[in-house]
Amino acid sequence: MKNPLRPSPAPPGFGAGTEIPEENASILSQILLSWLTPLIAIGFSRPLEQDDLWDLPRSRLTNQLADNLEALFYSECSDDKQPLHLRSANVHVEEERQEQKEHEEKTSETPVSLVKVLHRQFFWPCWTAGLLNLISQALTTTTPLVNKVLFTYLADSMSLGLSVRTALTGAITRKALRLSTRARLEHSSGHILTMISTDVARIESFCALGHHLWVAPIQLIIAVGLLIDNLGYSALVGLGVLIFSLPIQTTLVYILVQQRQKGVKFTDARIRLTTEVLQGIRLLKLFAWERFYAGKITELRRGELNAVKKSDCYRATYSSDDFHPSLGFCFVFCIIQLPLITLPSALASLADLFVAISRITTFLLAEEQPAAYAIDMGKDSDYEIAVSCHGDFVWDIAPSTIENDKPKDLAAVKKNKKGKTETKENEKNVDQVALPTTQPVPSHPPREEPEPFRLQNLDLKIPKGAFVAIVGRIGSGKSAIIQALIGEMRKTSGEVRFGGSVAYVSQNPWIQNATVRDNIMFGRPEDASRLSEVINACSLTHDLSILPSGEHTEIGEKGINISVGKDVLDNCLLSGPFANRTRVLVTHALHILDKTDYIYIVEDGRIKEEGTYQNLVESSEAFAELIKTHGQQTTAKSLTEIPRIELDIKKLVEDPLIQAEERNTGSVSWVTYGKYFNYAGGIVWVPVIMIALVLFQVCQVGSTLTLGFWTAGTISGFRQGDYIALYAGFGAGQAIVAFALTWAFAVIGIYASLNLFSAALQKVLGTSISFYDTTPIGRILSRLSKDLDNLDTNLPLGMMQFLVTVSSVAGTVGLVFYTFPLLGTIFPPMIVLYWIISKYYRRTSVEVKRLDSLARSRFYSSFSETLTGIATVRAYREEDRSRQTTERGLDSENQAYYITITLQWWLMIRLDLFASTVIFGIALFAAGFRNSVNPAKTGVVLTYALSAQIVSTFATTEQNMNAVERLSVYTELPPEEPKRKNGDIKANISEDWPAHGEIRFENVEMKYREGLPSILKDVSFHVKPGEKVGVVGRTGQVREILSSLLRFLICSFRIVEITQGNILIDGLDIRNIDLEILRTKIALVPQDTMLFLGTLRQNLQVLSWLLINPLGMRTDAELISLLQRTCLLPQDGSNDAKFSLDSEVRDDGLSAGERQLLALTRALVKNSRIIVLDEATSSVDVETDAQIQRTIQSEFASSTLITIAHRIHTILHYDRVLVMDSGKIAEWGTVLELYDQSGLSRADIVRLRATREW
Repeated sequence: MKNPLRPSPAPPGFGAGTEIPEENASILSQILLSWLTPLIAIGFSRPLEQDDLWDLPRSRLTNQLADNLEALFYSECSDDKQPLHLRSANVHVEEERQEQKEHEEKTSETPVSLVKVLHRQFFWPCWTAGLLNLISQALTTTTPLVNKVLFTYLADSMSLGLSVRTALTGAITRKALRLSTRARLEHSSGHILTMISTDVARIESFCALGHHLWVAPIQLIIAVGLLIDNLGYSALVGLGVLIFSLPIQTTLVYILVQQRQKGVKFTDARIRLTTEVLQGIRLLKLFAWERFYAGKITELRRGELNAVKKSDCYRATYSSDDFHPSLGFCFVFCIIQLPLITLPSALASLADLFVAISRITTFLLAEEQPAAYAIDMGKDSDYEIAVSCHGDFVWDIAPSTIENDKPKDLAAVKKNKKGKTETKENEKNVDQVALPTTQPVPSHPPREEPEPFRLQNLDLKIPKGAFVAIVGRIGSGKSAIIQALIGEMRKTSGEVRFGGSVAYVSQNPWIQNATVRDNIMFGRPEDASRLSEVINACSLTHDLSILPSGEHTEIGEKGINISVGKDVLDNCLLSGPFANRTRVLVTHALHILDKTDYIYIVEDGRIKEEGTYQNLVESSEAFAELIKTHGQQTTAKSLTEIPRIELDIKKLVEDPLIQAEERNTGSVSWVTYGKYFNYAGGIVWVPVIMIALVLFQVCQVGSTLTLGFWTAGTISGFRQGDYIALYAGFGAGQAIVAFALTWAFAVIGIYASLNLFSAALQKVLGTSISFYDTTPIGRILSRLSKDLDNLDTNLPLGMMQFLVTVSSVAGTVGLVFYTFPLLGTIFPPMIVLYWIISKYYRRTSVEVKRLDSLARSRFYSSFSETLTGIATVRAYREEDRSRQTTERGLDSENQAYYITITLQWWLMIRLDLFASTVIFGIALFAAGFRNSVNPAKTGVVLTYALSAQIVSTFATTEQNMNAVERLSVYTELPPEEPKRKNGDIKANISEDWPAHGEIRFENVEMKYREGLPSILKDVSFHVKPGEKVGVVGRTGQVREILSSLLRFLICSFRIVEITQGNILIDGLDIRNIDLEILRTKIALVPQDTMLFLGTLRQNLQVLSWLLINPLGMRTDAELISLLQRTCLLPQDGSNDAKFSLDSEVRDDGLSAGERQLLALTRALVKNSRIIVLDEATSSVDVETDAQIQRTIQSEFASSTLITIAHRIHTILHYDRVLVMDSGKIAEWGTVLELYDQSGLSRADIVRLRATREW
């Protein structure tokens, strides 16, 4: 016999390809939500999957809802605020034009109201739900059964909230794709994600509560009328209290708005900084900055929770007002209680609405990117023009987010352990938390902030099919020209036109988290022959043959599992797919200029010279000298600038790169609840909560019994004043306990949220780099944003409601036994029935919530990825495809989310129908014993019997616990640093370690993980103190060069632990040295560096070094001197510098070469004994490169220098060279000793060394 509680698993794909049957269901099925029952049965038999969910109807799809919202919202705006795609849509007919003109005159004085727009779009659903709400409340005490049937208005309100959320989210994501460069600086990715995860959710919550703002007062007026009818005009005291409380309520709403505005500033800053940290995690680990940034993000989190705590305090005040004794002068207690509970929640939601609406409206009205440059050109003279550009351009600069740079003790970084982040200083300068402020020691008089970089009189006319090179010194504006052409640099005058479609390859390529094929095709129609041609030209054939699924293999956000071809110049730019196409190349590689058709030389934002290679050599002495000196410095076998890869391709042979997101199944375990309370402070809260709940229930039942006795005049000797005093005492006690209980759960939620977040963040930043290779950044951000919002508000509130409901049920049971002892026999079967209902419902509800969380993570990942590559998306004019992808992801989430919210009301209706049946039975029982039972007691029992919603509140709490589950997974991530075998010997390391800089590799072997072959094999060598060593791969073996160099970097910084042998620095095994100390003591100058939002001064001070050695702070004079030596500031100290120490810098505000020089300056600031350079000047021009090489030689003269070289000329002057081959040492000696193995002739070496002028 089959167990009915363990049914056989249902077949997969229950709802695949089928629309939600709600609209086609019968009226009774729609009222009772019976159309959901088959899905619940499937969920009871097995865990649900995404393909079990029904498709959304067209009316709920993001595309349609966002279209309608945009059309209505922007029709309220002036023409210059409307998106380009909507401007023509509003002027089809003359009447519409005239109406639009009149409307623009009105809106020029009146700001656009997003609330009015939403009201227009959702008028009928909104007021239908409101009308049902009013009818439902009016029938509260007369027809409970009908009232509970009409409870479906809540489902309508929730589905309305879903539609509003979808429309707003769609409008926000669309706007993000259209933002101008200036607007993107004002609205960071963190700000946009906060609006989607938090602000839109606040508006959605208001949709469910908003009608109580007008329905509740009507209920109160009716209740006061009944009071006057039953108790006389003394009941007007209650009305007076209501009127008197209105100014207080208004003030509290205003305070809530202020706290919410402060809180979202911290939220924006936290998500922005978290996004920057996750995007630059590899650099953070190599520099050992994790601890510092974890502290800064946690500090922002404390500031955010401080605002939440203050808001919860005012909300608790609202909640305590629900039970004010002056409002209970009636025997119609059940009528007046509900509006007093819902009205404060609605007012608090209104405060959130004000803030959210203001932020979203500002965003939707932000400046948009101008129209893409036209692709439609005729013939000019005798040939067609591919690119025509005449104009001036300027970089937009970010609004200052750091108001001052006041001295601040570094101890403050570790301060605020008690969460005291509420100071006015922090609230005013929240963005200062992004980077530390340092003590400026001025060495020059203050000067005005430099003007933004400009391209002036840019005049390009490139014929079709031409191969054009753009060259110039670092910071001259070469890359800016490309940005100007694709529309990412603001055009102040002139015109840009193209003669065909545009493709863009950025200096730091943007790779989608998709298959290799999808990344190559990028939305283009399938063309097998073209795809094959491209793969061959890019030398990817061998790579794809190794990948487990070939071109269908999924790759990561950074393309971390593919290498590059060695013949890109010959096979792509000079022949192959690009042979007859117009090519514009920005380069420092002077040796390829003779292969181009035309050359532009850029200096200070202007085209200084132009012409063919031969003409420039003949007419420009400076160009001819430059070519003579530097044009042949790279051998023919290393012509191409090779970008660095991140992982060996073998890593993917067995495992897919991007792992599926983990998901629990079944009920939420009690271990998860235990973790939550442990993070909240542990068992100390149990007696506090238990006492508060008991007192609350005693006061509530006591006040209700007193009300009943008062109405019936049961207590002999009691006068009216005595009843009033007793009732007031119970009411006052209930109000005090309610405030304390609400406040206690608010504190529990804040402590648990902060500690859980801190633990998860520490583990996320402290885990190995392989976690980031397999986990999209958007997935992490989803857990650190929307899930946190559930932890802050929904979970503690839901848990309190559940426990209050449990105490209410206990009170109801006690009242029944007190009033009808024989009726107590019904409770055992009722408990069994409730348990069965709970078991049947919860299996589905929890799994659907998990599916919702997984779909939301995918949506966040996709959208975050698009924001990162927005310049590439717009250059290829793929905004529509990206929009459609994002909206499909949101629709996928809404499939689960809509089922989640409807399931709650499916359960509510059934529980209320069941409760109504129980009440009917109690009423019949009371009628049969009417001569022996006190009617006052009967009324009290009937009042409380209806409130037993323990199953629904527990199910809601269990759904919200999904956020704890998801964050708890991150608290269990394995640490990057394994437990040291020889114990912690940090105490034995002197402050000046390493004092000499001696390095020994002894029989080192390394593999990425168990089961994979070794990638370093028996590597042994000795670097003497102060020696200069270059590490290279065998010439011509590009993949081997990159793999070998990367392996060296990985094992030296312990990104991956070695499996055999030892690496010793000054005689100490690096495995016994704390990772932070090891990585701090070694200076790294990476090829790809990253800047964090802040001033130039803040970016220069090496953060982890300051934490360990605060005395290492440099003065302004020292910093300026170092910037001059790295060619970032003029040597003569003139005021025409591009930036100053107080200039705010962003990662996208400097050229790649300038970022590399800044990284070199960081190493100089650090003054370490061991310096590792990873082709630190690959993005600078040859003249600057020569100056930098001289700086390296002079500044690091006494340091051990290891250069991971992709270009031979950078290490020709080094003491020795290490040549790697297949993970082994192939050669080890001086350059002259290895000239034949490296592919160079002795004459080449002598000539190249001479030209470097060492």
